[in-house]
Amino acid sequence: MKNIICTALLLLFATALFAQKWEVDPMHSTVQFRANHMGLADIIGVFENYEVNFEPASDEMNNLALSVDVQTGSVSTRVEARDAHLKSKDFLNVEEFPNMIFRSTSFKKKRKGRYELKGELTLMGITKKIAMEVKKGKVVTGLQNEQRVGFVAMGTVNRTDFGMAFNMDMDNGFKLIANKIDILISMEFVKQTKEEE
Repeated sequence: MKNIICTALLLLFATALFAQKWEVDPMHSTVQFRANHMGLADIIGVFENYEVNFEPASDEMNNLALSVDVQTGSVSTRVEARDAHLKSKDFLNVEEFPNMIFRSTSFKKKRKGRYELKGELTLMGITKKIAMEVKKGKVVTGLQNEQRVGFVAMGTVNRTDFGMAFNMDMDNGFKLIANKIDILISMEFVKQTKEEE
């Protein structure tokens, strides 16, 4: 029994050490969303400020834990007036809810290079379960001889589930803004050396 307990403790300790070895590369990462406008064009926006906690179980990244804490006030669609409206109570209500948080609950392989990432998204004080399809690349050696890994996660949420009810009916049968919003999380991570840690 003692041997089993010691082995379990060693595994937990090793996992904790490994989890500290990867950091997000903000130059090659983004948190995006896409919403259809009037049934015509898609509007694409980004959240410029966020924090990421990435804990892979191994270098192969066949299992991982991911959390993303987004500052909603950093939303940008490159149009100042639209950004101001998105920050208002009609949408993100950033004054009352400054953060949007995703926490993963499972990461499962579906087929070669494709995974399913499940988790909970908390937005405007409401938490909903969501699932995202993940495309993951293999670990690669970068230009500075550093080890890198990355993935692209894509999913869809219904904004009305989080209390965003603002809308208008258009004469072409569509809404001013689609209720279904596509989310894209594209992240690249760099393995830290002992000196960097």
